[in-house]
Amino acid sequence: NEYEALRKAYEAGIAVFAAAGNDDSDTLAYPACYGKMVCSVGALQQDGRKAYFSNYNSIVRVAFPGLDINSTSKSGTSSYEVMSGTSMACPVATGTAAVILSGASDIPALKNLTGSKKVDALISIMQKNAVKSPSAGMGAGTTYLPKVFGITPDRADAVPAAPVFDQPNKTTFT
Repeated sequence: NEYEALRKAYEAGIAVFAAAGNDDSDTLAYPACYGKMVCSVGALQQDGRKAYFSNYNSIVRVAFPGLDINSTSKSGTSSYEVMSGTSMACPVATGTAAVILSGASDIPALKNLTGSKKVDALISIMQKNAVKSPSAGMGAGTTYLPKVFGITPDRADAVPAAPVFDQPNKTTFT
């Protein structure tokens, strides 16, 4: 069943993100309502406030942009379409988590963790490094990646070093 699959994923160290729902309600959709095993994601509009449709409550853990998002589409004359929903916010949250996990070796709170402890630490990092929404029920808000990695504004604007190709078929960065 769904609950057992989510529990096993959580215990194996797999972070599951789920859209909170689009009913402008304090009731969450499944699987977003499974508490600690799932990171429930609310949707924000451009000013950081709750999107008019987003579900909200104390189980929402983070919230990301979800209004007027350019997304791929099979309908219409274009491959892209502007869409809104917590299902648009959820991939942004998941991508943010992936960036954090890609730098886990530089984040002491994630080093050497496995299983549910790794998932708990990841969500905690996302929440502790978030910009809070002024709207109630939107969890910790939106994770600010420069804060996660200790990047100051002067470093954020710095031009990265160019790659050095010193061996065939291998890229190294200096």
